[in-house]
Amino acid sequence: MKIKCIELTKEDFAPYGMVMAGANVTNFDPLGPSDDYTYTATTVGVQMAAECCSGMLICKNRDMVVSKMEHHAKTSEILVAVKNDFVLCVASANEQKVENDKIKAFKVKQGSVLVMSRACWHWIPFPLNNQNAEVLVIFRDNTGNDDLVYADLSEDIEIEL
Repeated sequence: MKIKCIELTKEDFAPYGMVMAGANVTNFDPLGPSDDYTYTATTVGVQMAAECCSGMLICKNRDMVVSKMEHHAKTSEILVAVKNDFVLCVASANEQKVENDKIKAFKVKQGSVLVMSRACWHWIPFPLNNQNAEVLVIFRDNTGNDDLVYADLSEDIEIEL
């Protein structure tokens, strides 16, 4: 099965979470401009755990094929595109399985910040431009040890740019 990658927009990503900031902060209204800074509130209502952890995910260049996905039932997950653009595959939260025909692939530009909803299925981002991508990941403390659920897909999904 093949799916076409689409550009990331707040509206298209809404079923999976929130776009906190784009590669260039557009469509957000500044709240506190001054000579020294401009503060822009990019989102509200982000639900995070009392204690969180972070990690740096280095996504290696590879074929854009997804055969399984993961999710976290106890936490939302923040992704910060630190270095390089990438493709992120997601599917709506479903405790049991991933529905292949519901998987979406988004082009995420360096500098973007996303919040994936709790239990949103996703897979390791695919870097673009033949370079590794660096992604800062923030979620509930200890998630990697006690809240990492995998599901095999009924068939492989090939991502087309």
